[in-house]
Amino acid sequence: MCVIIHRLPNIIIPSDKIESACIVNADGFGLAVADRGKIELIKELNPKGNDPERVLKLLEETKDLPILLHLRYKTVGAVNEANCHPFVVTTDADDGIDIVMCHNGTMNQFNITGNDFSDSYMFNEMLLKPLLERSLCSPDVDPEAVLDDELLQLVLNEFVPSSSIVSLLDGNGKSLHIHETSGFEHEGWWSSNNYSFNTQHRVKSVTTFPNSTTTYYGSGAMGSWEDAWDDANADQEPEAAGSADYEAMQNGNYSSVSGAKGHSGITNALPTNIPTTYDDSDTNRNAGRAEEFTKIRDTITEIRGSPCPSNSMLRLATSDRPNFATICRLNNLKEVCRLEREDITELVFFYPEATIVLIQDLLRELYIKPHLKVTKAMDDAAEFRDQEKKKGTALVVLPSVDKVLAELASGEACTHH
Repeated sequence: MCVIIHRLPNIIIPSDKIESACIVNADGFGLAVADRGKIELIKELNPKGNDPERVLKLLEETKDLPILLHLRYKTVGAVNEANCHPFVVTTDADDGIDIVMCHNGTMNQFNITGNDFSDSYMFNEMLLKPLLERSLCSPDVDPEAVLDDELLQLVLNEFVPSSSIVSLLDGNGKSLHIHETSGFEHEGWWSSNNYSFNTQHRVKSVTTFPNSTTTYYGSGAMGSWEDAWDDANADQEPEAAGSADYEAMQNGNYSSVSGAKGHSGITNALPTNIPTTYDDSDTNRNAGRAEEFTKIRDTITEIRGSPCPSNSMLRLATSDRPNFATICRLNNLKEVCRLEREDITELVFFYPEATIVLIQDLLRELYIKPHLKVTKAMDDAAEFRDQEKKKGTALVVLPSVDKVLAELASGEACTHH
């Protein structure tokens, strides 16, 4: 995913943070600078990736002003300047105030099939821009206070998934971050994630299955819960890393880009440089992934036929391992139901460690917890039976735990007393 950085005036962001963020998010960048009621917008796309020196130079030139910086890593939409953030939401000339927006995450409801525009671009065009334009048409709305409007914030919190972050900046330097607490506070600046400051985040790693070796990259998945996983495991280095592999991947992504481009100033003009074809590297990469998924499927089939150690369920019941919902900042495990097929595919392929933890959690919810509850009930009943037996009371024979669980699973009413 991408990274959003909001910096206050007279604050210096450590250069190593910017350098890392440029390496991890190499698909173009945009910088919005708020200056006395106006926003200067700079977007640049370089076929060699984002240049840290260029970004640091711009930050130095604007050090006295509040800025909103976005460094993109493509997930949805083509790699081009039009899909680089920030996006223009409103302008002073047409609406009474300059406002721009950045997004980190994925909003599947705005992912339009057959469209080279990103979900972030479509979110701005289909929802955010019309919403703010209509709000600003009201004589009761002060343009300089529109980002403080509680109704606006309520609507955005409803439409922006909890796995995403949306940041807005107006010409006066006022900001609004939807799901701000999912980001990270630094000294005088804020970022939408921390994994972007780990240069190893997207270099190639290798994981070995029983019958195959699968190569995957450390990111490129579908939403901020993956980023949260990476933030929680930021200190873990990949098993194998090499800048040459990373460079090759990035060059493959950029093969259809003609060169660096840039512009400054607010504009509402529709972009004209949207490519309508995809390069062969994407097709080859997808074919390679399909082959690897076939190997994984065969491996899973083989594992299904293997006996499961009886003590494996006991390990699932321990509390000393990471919890998927906690690490990925989900309210509870039920939110996993929101994942679509594509999300789960990405999870299995790009995040095998997270997949293992999630499966352990699901098994615990589906089997261990009910098993423990029934076991406790049976133990209590057995203790009661022993006590009554000492009193000479005649009791029926208790069913086994497995029998009770089988009846519960089949939906049959339990009639044992």
